[in-house]
Amino acid sequence: MANTSLGEVLPLWRIHNLGTCSGSIQNIVNIARADTLSLLRHLGGGSNPLEATGCLSLAVDYKIDLVTLREATLVRIEKVFSDPTGKETLNAELIVLCKCRIKNVITADPFPRARRLPDLVPLWRIHNFDPIRNCTGEGDVNIGNISRSDTVSLLSALGAGDVTRATGHLVMACNYKDTLDAGMDAVLARIGKVSEGDPPLTCSLRMLGRVRCAEVTTTEGPYPEMLMDMVPLWRIHNLATSVRTEHKITNIGRPDSIGLLKHLGRGDPLAAVGGLVIGCDYNALPSSGESVTLMRITAVRGGGGQGTYDAELMEVSSIVAGSLCMDESRADWWPRVSVELPRVWSKPASPSAISPVLPGKLSSNPQIAVAGSTSKATDKTIASLSIVRGVAAPRNASDCPYWQRCFKVLVDEFQNTGKQFQEYYLAEADRCFCCDCHRLRGDVMVHKRGGSDYILPVGFARIGVKIFKTPDVIKKGFESWHVCYHGTKYNYITELLGTGHLLSPGSSLLNGDRIAVRDGHIKGPFKRHNDHIGTEETFDPTNKVFFSPTVRYCDYKGVYMNEHMVMGKHYRFALQLRLQPDTYCIGQETVNATEQIDPYIPNKSIEWYTNQLHTHFFTGVLVAER
Repeated sequence: MANTSLGEVLPLWRIHNLGTCSGSIQNIVNIARADTLSLLRHLGGGSNPLEATGCLSLAVDYKIDLVTLREATLVRIEKVFSDPTGKETLNAELIVLCKCRIKNVITADPFPRARRLPDLVPLWRIHNFDPIRNCTGEGDVNIGNISRSDTVSLLSALGAGDVTRATGHLVMACNYKDTLDAGMDAVLARIGKVSEGDPPLTCSLRMLGRVRCAEVTTTEGPYPEMLMDMVPLWRIHNLATSVRTEHKITNIGRPDSIGLLKHLGRGDPLAAVGGLVIGCDYNALPSSGESVTLMRITAVRGGGGQGTYDAELMEVSSIVAGSLCMDESRADWWPRVSVELPRVWSKPASPSAISPVLPGKLSSNPQIAVAGSTSKATDKTIASLSIVRGVAAPRNASDCPYWQRCFKVLVDEFQNTGKQFQEYYLAEADRCFCCDCHRLRGDVMVHKRGGSDYILPVGFARIGVKIFKTPDVIKKGFESWHVCYHGTKYNYITELLGTGHLLSPGSSLLNGDRIAVRDGHIKGPFKRHNDHIGTEETFDPTNKVFFSPTVRYCDYKGVYMNEHMVMGKHYRFALQLRLQPDTYCIGQETVNATEQIDPYIPNKSIEWYTNQLHTHFFTGVLVAER
């Protein structure tokens, strides 16, 4: 596969009837034109067009004049394959990422190419705004009496003409009196709810972190725009970014870390509070394509040792790494990453207004484009990283392509059994927990219901189901019952929803099938030590039903879920439930795990079980695509 860095000139694919809705899938059939085949061969390494899978390309409708072209669509080639009917042509599947500004088009044979311009983030100039003070605390900054023409124009542009739809977009914020030049301090912020009323407009800004400006332009619109400067990479011993979102770093004494803090604090390490860094483990520098975590420094204090410091960090989002800029010849120098932040956090008003969105908590994703460009500095190659994320965040689960595919698989299963899913379906309970939707909402992983923790089922799409219980039971269930999950087979779901509750081994389904203990599972009672409560017990799994507060346990190595293949993709299924407190026991894992299954739930407390079959109800079917 060819290197399709966004820092280089990109191939320009001319496509008939190109769709430009961000996040949509575009199917291209009967590919036979010489320019398109040459483009795919180029992306495939020079000879095999099938190897173009995973590459990036710009795309335009075939009828557009390339001479006057100023905008194109960035796409990722999801797959290239031979025509299944035997024709001597190719088919392809593209994912539409985002709109891109174009600097110039090279129309030389065998296919056109275009150079992409970097995206600029709107710069909001605010009276009495202090980038340092406003980025040291938690919560939002409220902005009232918004009437200046430049600010109203900014909100209107972000909302595609509707200022209230600017909610969720990203801006850089600075003081109105600041001189607009490279190197100025600003704050990366997310716009909260924008309301019209008296005064004319009000909104809130969620401060994400302080940044330094690399470039400011005031010539392309009624409001300024800017690029972020390079973000420091903080190498931290034993940093585990997947475990929690707050981090405490003590006894900071290494020259590179202190140099980093001095840089962010303009010479004073204690003034680095509010600054953005990218965190990684000291012994595991990220390679291209790996995940790094964007963090905000929330506190810096003098440490216990002479000349050392303590700091606290809060995770903001994750991004995918390209190349890093390093200079190991200087002890007080730190690695840096140049991050190009696109504009939008949430779904825009219309497809024509779609812009990229902020990278979030995601280890890797095929719809993230990673760009890097290299240059020589002495004998070392120094590279910068540019990241663009192009799928708009769905406001509703049904807007997400991942959720749509999972929903179709579930509905088709009901149709195969002669039943209608609409009998059980509750659209109001739909929610997509795919990596995109989870990241773009900014959800925390651990939640609490009825005093008990549960972990969000990231990677799954939840299809809501009706609850066939009395109103009093439903009210109590949502007020105080615990949230948990149960892994199941694809062909059990229709029967389980029909019964309204889980069934223990030996029970009969409505279709006459009997629930059996799966192969490889324990098939009789035995004595064991319960690691959760620390006592001995007689444990009989054959008369119980099992749950877990994390779907990772249900999904562990396929023990409790069977994969179902549809159109070459694998799907797994689980049920989300509410479980009545004090009706179940807690114990350790029983799947012979050799590692921690979920970073938030200890293995000794990961399995819940009960022999009471009417103390729970279903709230949704979870479907995951592999």
